Amino acid sequence: MKRWLKHEFIGHEIEIVSAPQKSLAGIRGVVVDETKNMLVIHVEGEDMKIQKKNLLFRILPENQVIDGNRIMFRPEDRIKKIRR
Repeated sequence: MKRWLKHEFIGHEIEIVSAPQKSLAGIRGVVVDETKNMLVIHVEGEDMKIQKKNLLFRILPENQVIDGNRIMFRPEDRIKKIRR
């Protein structure tokens, strides 16, 4: 799990497990960008911006579930902030 918290998500396929906006659950796409508070995923020809706060998503095909609250850092800072 810790390995994925420090990992780069851009280029990986994800599936949203749960989100504050219930209609997002089950959406699958490829992460094309990441900021401190958002994931941008490419879904069916368009990009969707999704807040990390209170988001649970699964990295595919590894099936690893990530809590968005634990990765609310800029991607380049995450490696320094998350301790082993």
